[in-house]
Amino acid sequence: MCDDQFLQSSALYEISKIKIQQKDFYEAYYNLQRATHYKLKQKKLINYKIFTEGVIFLMKRKTKTGLKLLSTLVDKIQTASPMNQQDYITPLVYLYRAYGHFVSDEYEKALKDYIKSNTIKKLNTSATFNMIMC
Repeated sequence: MCDDQFLQSSALYEISKIKIQQKDFYEAYYNLQRATHYKLKQKKLINYKIFTEGVIFLMKRKTKTGLKLLSTLVDKIQTASPMNQQDYITPLVYLYRAYGHFVSDEYEKALKDYIKSNTIKKLNTSATFNMIMC
């Protein structure tokens, strides 16, 4: 990867990370589409794009598609090196997948994902409430 592509990838990664922190998933997704347009192949960008797609599907009430994308990402995370498992979105992937299971009435799976997310990063109050409801 040449320097320009590395700089583009790094910039898109940081912009997307900020947008995800702000819970602006649509803007993060559209920024990540630029990576596809410029044929940038950094793994973090691909994972972030899958994550934002999955969350957007959950927001659109297309729960099965969102869960499928997030489950694919969980499989990638579990097979990744320990360094990659500490990425910013790792607890969020479990958290949003848990939410998808929760709204699909799959409470056992939701509880497992809430617990996993909580072991990585402390849950917010609404996620804690959902975990108790499971």
